[in-house]
Amino acid sequence: MRKNIKRIAVLTSGGDAPGMNAALEGLVTECQQNKIQVIGFYDGYQGLLENRKLILNPKEICRIANIGGSILGSMRSKDFETKKGRTLAKKVLEQNKIDVLVVIGGDGTMRGANDLSKLGVRVVGIPATIDNDLFGTDDTLGYKTAANVIVESLENLRNTADSCKATYLVYTMGRRSGFLALRGAISGRADSVLVPEKKISEQDLIAKVNKTFKSGARSHLIVISEAYFDKNEKKLQALLKLLDKKTLSSKVRLQDIGYLQRGSNPIEHDIYLGLTLGTGILKPLLDGKSNFMLGVSQNSFCFTPLADTDSKMVNPYDLILARRLNLL
Repeated sequence: MRKNIKRIAVLTSGGDAPGMNAALEGLVTECQQNKIQVIGFYDGYQGLLENRKLILNPKEICRIANIGGSILGSMRSKDFETKKGRTLAKKVLEQNKIDVLVVIGGDGTMRGANDLSKLGVRVVGIPATIDNDLFGTDDTLGYKTAANVIVESLENLRNTADSCKATYLVYTMGRRSGFLALRGAISGRADSVLVPEKKISEQDLIAKVNKTFKSGARSHLIVISEAYFDKNEKKLQALLKLLDKKTLSSKVRLQDIGYLQRGSNPIEHDIYLGLTLGTGILKPLLDGKSNFMLGVSQNSFCFTPLADTDSKMVNPYDLILARRLNLL
């Protein structure tokens, strides 16, 4: 049965991801054609709790699809994680006469949406995280752009590393998995990659770096996922010092490109995906669906219950390819 929807709310939550603005533009454009008002809440769930909002219209969001970040702001909220906070969120939505809440974000965002749905709120999700770790879609918004930043960074660092016979540790985001680091390392033609799914001993890594220089090469680029040391800065620095002491490199340097990945303007893939998901989410809502995340798999929409979106593992074929390329 077709649902009567007059007002939709939208927020972007968690870490920002390239393509969030594209999803916003697609959603507002589609809602205008169906005479549905869109209310945007600033700064994720925190802005919802504080009722900080604006009316989104096509003129304001026209051609924001190719801009990185989120025009609404994207943050995490400790207050929302409490039962009291979620109850307040429901109250604010009711006060604003919101029929459906659309949330754009990663795993924490989807967990929050699922918690709201248990309180009777109609809520749906659009996957947006550079980590690409949500089950229910081939790609999350921002993932391809972030991987492309790794590739470009490796190309630029190779030039200077070759000039001075250096080893670079290129530190990337990827909070729980090596999905992002692995794909970027493969396409950027790194020499090694350190991901939590495939640990390597320090001795083996040292031997690998030295073998590179003994072969006549002038550089060694190592991509390392933040999940490899579970964001432990001391372990990362210890590895840096060990490689500097034990390898044939003239110098060993750390290059953290994390926020360059999140803050970059989206590439074509993420613009297209964002517009696709933003425009595509309204029809299932009008058809009565709710409490799902809309994804794209094999060029078709797929609907995944919010409770089942967490913990997509790294692609095993990426691991196989990385081994064949001698990255692991």
